[in-house]
Amino acid sequence: AFLREHTGHDFPVLSHLRHARAIRAIATMIRDNCAGDDSRLGLATKHRAGLVYAGLVRDDRLAAETRSLAASAGATDLDEIARFAAEDTDFDDVRAVGRAASAHGPALLLAKAAASSPARITPAVLEQERDLAPAAIVEPVSWLSLLQLLHRLASFYG
Repeated sequence: AFLREHTGHDFPVLSHLRHARAIRAIATMIRDNCAGDDSRLGLATKHRAGLVYAGLVRDDRLAAETRSLAASAGATDLDEIARFAAEDTDFDDVRAVGRAASAHGPALLLAKAAASSPARITPAVLEQERDLAPAAIVEPVSWLSLLQLLHRLASFYG
């Protein structure tokens, strides 16, 4: 109920946890990451970055959740973002990276490079991030880390 009230989604994977401290800690991290007033990127971009992550790890449940959060934040290009997540990107190719940044923005390029396994934050990617404020770089990386935790929990609890 707390998360539904603060984020618009209840993150059902947390119902599997039995330790109140762990639930409160994760719920607080989710709430804080979904607070629009503190976002340098804007929640639509942040949740679109989450959709990129969910697509790369092929987590349909997380993709549906991040899609819902992004739509609630006003994002309208979610099918395009899902395709961006699914397509191959050569992070060493300066022109390919430039096209991806031009089409989807530096924050989503960063999300895709960071979400890749292993991470593919190459010099070409870093060049595209040059105009982002440091907080606008940390924000999506932190969000992806939290989504990775939720993805791992869901994988564990099946």
